[in-house]
Amino acid sequence: MVWWRRRGDQFELAQAADRIRARAAALAEKLSPHVPLTEETKTLDIGCGPEPEICDLPGRRYALDPLAHFFQRQFRHSLSDQVAWVEGIGEDLPWRDGAFDVVLCLNVLDHTWEPRMAVRELLRVTRAGGHCLLEVNCLANVAYWAHRLAGRWTDPEHPHSFTEQHLRALLLGEAVGGHVFRLVDRWAARARRGGLKGTPLLKRIARALCPGRNRVEYLMEKVPR
Repeated sequence: MVWWRRRGDQFELAQAADRIRARAAALAEKLSPHVPLTEETKTLDIGCGPEPEICDLPGRRYALDPLAHFFQRQFRHSLSDQVAWVEGIGEDLPWRDGAFDVVLCLNVLDHTWEPRMAVRELLRVTRAGGHCLLEVNCLANVAYWAHRLAGRWTDPEHPHSFTEQHLRALLLGEAVGGHVFRLVDRWAARARRGGLKGTPLLKRIARALCPGRNRVEYLMEKVPR
């Protein structure tokens, strides 16, 4: 919140409009072979931040973030009034089972306190036959264990880390109400490394052990177990 409050004096959503539209177009392109987005599509974006792609997607749109009310105050002239902004956390979603056609969880899971609970909630609120697009930065094995050991000092904004093997087991291994997620498609790209905390020595060690991350995206369908 402190970071966003400092940025608030300079930040206007209009300044980020081109970037948001480009991200939304790329997102829709990925979804389109499997999930046609229409004005009737009901979409939830979890951990949305104040400049989410959902602002430029069609349909009925809901954006959830622990700082949603703060964003509404701080950026009240910039946020889209076509999106329903809801304050909350991914581990306890305030919607009924199967409420959404599409659920987005982009660069959020490693910020949650209880990733398994968050995944179960993603699965619960996605309708049967609906889809979830999840994006998270994954580490190689050595980097994963280094983060487990030192991440609380060098990378406190990410309380959890994942290898892709761990991520796949978590996402595809949970069952809620007789349903599971089935992997439909996958994309991966190298992610920028930044935001390390701590002393210069700790930062050097962290960069040596964790030189980079792969940003992995999974598109999943909710199917009977």
